[in-house]
Amino acid sequence: MLFLDAHMRELYVHWPDKTRESVAYLRMLAARHADDPKLAELVGDLCVRSPRFATLWADHAVDECEPAVREFQHPVVGRMTLHQEVLRPDASDQLLLTFTADPGSPSAAALQLLARAVYG
Repeated sequence: MLFLDAHMRELYVHWPDKTRESVAYLRMLAARHADDPKLAELVGDLCVRSPRFATLWADHAVDECEPAVREFQHPVVGRMTLHQEVLRPDASDQLLLTFTADPGSPSAAALQLLARAVYG
């Protein structure tokens, strides 16, 4: 979605940075799982369908998925600044990303508004 869905470009305020970080992490996973045919298929498909992905993949950057501060431009609630935390529940490559806002901030109010819209 990050590379093929136009709405993602609008959602991530710093979309170029997010794409660069995502490809660097994917390259690390690809090195760990070099024999995974589905991963190779994904990379091939993205190289063909996304010039941005192909360019970043050719850079050969490798990096871990790390905590970060992300800015989003949500179509309903506007701009939000959220803290991304990375949880690694075990020794596998699976990650759980959580996003939180500073208490009392406009971003926290925006998240509450979105939660009410989804959960009532």
